[in-house]
Amino acid sequence: MLITVTGASGFIGKALCGSLKGSGYHVNGCCRTLNKVSSEVCLNKYESSDTKRGQTQWIPIGELSSSTDWKPILKSCDCIVHLASKTPSLNSRSISKIEFRKVNVQATVHLAEQAVLSGVKRFIFLSSVKVNGEKTLGNSQFSVKDYPSPKDDYSKTKLEAEQALLEISNKTGLEVVIIRPPLVYGPGVKGNMLHLLKQIERGMPLPFGSINNRRSLVGLSNLIDLIQACIEYPRVLNQIFMVSDDEDISTSMLLTKLIVTMGKSIRNFEVHPSFLKAVLYCFGLKKLNDRLLNNLIVDMSQTKKVLDWIPPKTMDDEIQSMVRWYYTR
Repeated sequence: MLITVTGASGFIGKALCGSLKGSGYHVNGCCRTLNKVSSEVCLNKYESSDTKRGQTQWIPIGELSSSTDWKPILKSCDCIVHLASKTPSLNSRSISKIEFRKVNVQATVHLAEQAVLSGVKRFIFLSSVKVNGEKTLGNSQFSVKDYPSPKDDYSKTKLEAEQALLEISNKTGLEVVIIRPPLVYGPGVKGNMLHLLKQIERGMPLPFGSINNRRSLVGLSNLIDLIQACIEYPRVLNQIFMVSDDEDISTSMLLTKLIVTMGKSIRNFEVHPSFLKAVLYCFGLKKLNDRLLNNLIVDMSQTKKVLDWIPPKTMDDEIQSMVRWYYTR
């Protein structure tokens, strides 16, 4: 079976390509340039121990757009896993909704249309839990049955892409599968989680000891396993799946796990949440406030029921893998 993976040189894409290759699949790994493909692009830890090995062909495609010629790449392709997207910038540069739409909507629709013309059977789209909203209240959970409530341009364009893909599916029979993950962590992680690991390594005291919220996360290994389940499961037409480690955790407990696993003795002291919230707002860190202080709980009961799937790896195991990577990277 031939699988085309977009965003193949990214955090999730690297591990997915390694896992697929190790499971015997042939993979078209699509990335912006071949310079993006490092010697670590197929992580051996994610490859199956099966003696049957697949092959990976790395294909530079430039910037995703609505004019990308996918026909040569999609010839004989059975399934597309579309990971590539325009994500919020980690630096101060703001990204316009037009930029988000060009990649997250227009380029995605174009790829799906090319997939139909090329006879591709299945299209797996990595969306985001942010399509449901930024936070859950009390003990409520985000579910596939919820009315979407995206708050920023990134999540709004992810929802727009979802809707366009489902419409294409209804018209053509292309099997569309949508996955909405929360924060993904694991070896190779970037962004806020990597910044947090750096702060802990430096021995910086942390002011989150009083935060008793509940948040769903998903380890990289579990997300990859779910994606492979979506590739292999025979009937998943027009399905939307929520995913997590199935272990909700507070920000305070997550930090404790990271501190202990990293072998540090850092004080995670208690600051009243309202004061901490005010400080973060003063420094223009509203988004960080949402991620650190609010609840975000995912209901993945439908995912487990439809796919007969449970996360194979515990949160503690994935944190240990991530810390090992961090110290040896």
